Amino acid sequence: MVVIFVAAMLFLPPVFQRSFAKMFADFGSRSDLPLLTRVGLSPWYGAALASPALAVLLAGLLARRRVLILIALVAALFGVVAGIPTFLAAMYLPIFRLADKVSAEPRTR
Repeated sequence: MVVIFVAAMLFLPPVFQRSFAKMFADFGSRSDLPLLTRVGLSPWYGAALASPALAVLLAGLLARRRVLILIALVAALFGVVAGIPTFLAAMYLPIFRLADKVSAEPRTR
């Protein structure tokens, strides 16, 4: 199960990054985007999220002790599960910022 999540963190971000990058191109320059979004659009972001979980998983499996393997699996799963909302937040921050600007504009009738 952890391996599936790690694989998802490696292969899914590039798919979503392309879609969001096209949308953000209409927002102006890339420097106008929040820092977390710029980092989230980088090609290495998915690997950076999956690497700690993979390292913990491998360390636990190499330990050959059942308790350490279980701890490693839980830690790796937690790391990957925490990475998914981080990626989503990175992609939606500009949209939230735009919505905040639209709601702050005075309404004229």
